[in-house]
Amino acid sequence: KGRLHAFRKMSPAPLPAHDCHKELREELIKERNITGEEICISVAWDWMFKGVTASGINREVLSVLETAILNSKKRKMSLAIPEMALLQMAKFVPPIKATSLTHPIGTRGMVGFLENDHSIQRCNEASSIRNLCRGILPGLRHVVKEHISAMELASQKACKSWGRGKRVTISKRPNTHENPNTFPVDPYGNNDFFCKLCNQELSNVYFHCDGCEQLLSKDFNICRKCHSGKEFMKTIQMHPSNPKRHSTINHTGDMTMDRTNRCPCKNGPACKTCNYCLGCSCRCHTWFTLHYRLFNKEEEKALLDKVEAVAEAESVSDASFNKYFGSAFIEERLSVASRKHD
Repeated sequence: KGRLHAFRKMSPAPLPAHDCHKELREELIKERNITGEEICISVAWDWMFKGVTASGINREVLSVLETAILNSKKRKMSLAIPEMALLQMAKFVPPIKATSLTHPIGTRGMVGFLENDHSIQRCNEASSIRNLCRGILPGLRHVVKEHISAMELASQKACKSWGRGKRVTISKRPNTHENPNTFPVDPYGNNDFFCKLCNQELSNVYFHCDGCEQLLSKDFNICRKCHSGKEFMKTIQMHPSNPKRHSTINHTGDMTMDRTNRCPCKNGPACKTCNYCLGCSCRCHTWFTLHYRLFNKEEEKALLDKVEAVAEAESVSDASFNKYFGSAFIEERLSVASRKHD
């Protein structure tokens, strides 16, 4: 949730006599014969605190998810990637049969039926896994619900229409199932997995601009809300120095002309994909493909079902948790924040 970077550059300039690094700097300058500014490289590990108890994990998840939503509302990029962290935690939760939840702490362990210390350790691990699942469950439900909503919406809109802003294609498989030697995107990396328009984290589902891919060989990825609101229908500079409004240079989602060959704008020729003038009428930057980064719809549902099964497993010590964790309090707060974003 937070971080502190503290470092100083190595400069040949002399330090004040009272500075504790004065002698050390003089020795380094003399030893290495430093005459100019030394390059300073800072390597930082960013982290998010998960919490320990179920209620503590709940609070941490709610805090970081809500903050990310509010940042997106103000079109600011979050340092954290809470949705990806949730999905990865859920991915490595063992199935309910592997967590030994049938003998929780407080039953057999207290009357001496456990065979040895290894059995006690397994019960402790099972309890910890159950607490983790209960802590992340409301936030995970919210994230999966948003992803499935995007998938279903894309399925309804999927078509090969030639109309401006109407074509939506659905990828056949998740990015993780593609050949890493030929696929241009690293699904486990962090590059280009924030919405190009509102900076929302793209943890699993994103819309990829066909025009930017085919004409610019660049990634222009946006979230479901920006795609539904047609926020992409504008010119976005993709070239590092050339702001020209041309389909082969920048993202041009706001071209409204319907001109083909021999266009009077003199910025042609016609696009080989949509057959409209590249300088004033190209439609490729209004066509998108829905990509799954890690999981398809069935896999993400199965992930949620697994966490729900572990979190809601019966236990003697479960009674005090059921009322709180069975409520929709956290899910409602996240939904309210999302609706404000809309």
